[in-house]
Amino acid sequence: MPRSRLRPNINESKTYTVSSRAAERNWYALVVMSNVVTIMTTVAQEQDAARIAEMLLREKLAACVQETTIRSRYNWRDEIRCDPELLLFVKTTADRAEAAITAIRKIHPYEIPEIIVLSVVGGLAEYLNWVNNETRE
Repeated sequence: MPRSRLRPNINESKTYTVSSRAAERNWYALVVMSNVVTIMTTVAQEQDAARIAEMLLREKLAACVQETTIRSRYNWRDEIRCDPELLLFVKTTADRAEAAITAIRKIHPYEIPEIIVLSVVGGLAEYLNWVNNETRE
């Protein structure tokens, strides 16, 4: 399949397909360029992570929210800080990202929370389709 056929047109259906020949060559079917994004945000408390994740899932603003413990070093008000935090990886679509950011900001406990959107340039077609299906209104 020509590479250009793997790039979804944002005006077309968001279901990704890969030719059976491409799937036979690889153990996976990779889609290059997708409308899936990952939003990253951090919180200090497990209950804040749970509240944000459950709200995003309930409102269909995310298909999946993963969390992991990290240590953050940063400047805050002229002081270098080092704090344990939970990093949330929010899997959603580009068209739901703005609503997800607004919802996160509304309940986030930090004065200036880290909320960063990263493009997903490719991935397993079935997974990308699942994210799209789970974030439909």
